[in-house]
Amino acid sequence: MLLTESERKAAVWLERNRYLPYWPKYSGQEKLARGRRRACLRSVIPGYVFLPLADGADPDWKHVLGTPGVREVIRDGEHSPISIGDHEIERIRMIEAALNASPVAAAAGIPFKVGQRVRVRNDMLWQWQGQILDIDKSGKISIEADLFGRRTKVVLPVSEIEAM
Repeated sequence: MLLTESERKAAVWLERNRYLPYWPKYSGQEKLARGRRRACLRSVIPGYVFLPLADGADPDWKHVLGTPGVREVIRDGEHSPISIGDHEIERIRMIEAALNASPVAAAAGIPFKVGQRVRVRNDMLWQWQGQILDIDKSGKISIEADLFGRRTKVVLPVSEIEAM
């Protein structure tokens, strides 16, 4: 766990000290004065940088905790560092790739990309599935779904869909 906005500094410091940190990031926009904007890197998961550990390898945790910006290592009830699986890291990488693929999605923080297969999250009866056609600037997503035997364009908010 890191202090807010210090992920880049921590990742660079860990790389210089022979660790292999994974900082999930995407290219976003930062608002400046007078309506100007500037490109910057933003965290997919703010406040987190991941360290891969080989089986049996135990890094110097005091050294890691001494990294600028690091607050704590996530631990379980027995005070051992928590390990997350490859499946979770792959999911984070998919979200990172989707944010990097679309400037509109990245500006709005939408973890989907045009052409991706999705399904409607809160629809238990019909279980609509479709492909993303467009992501507009207001954050609405256009999906082409098969409804009642024909292809129909449906516009939904991001909160209503999930990746397949």
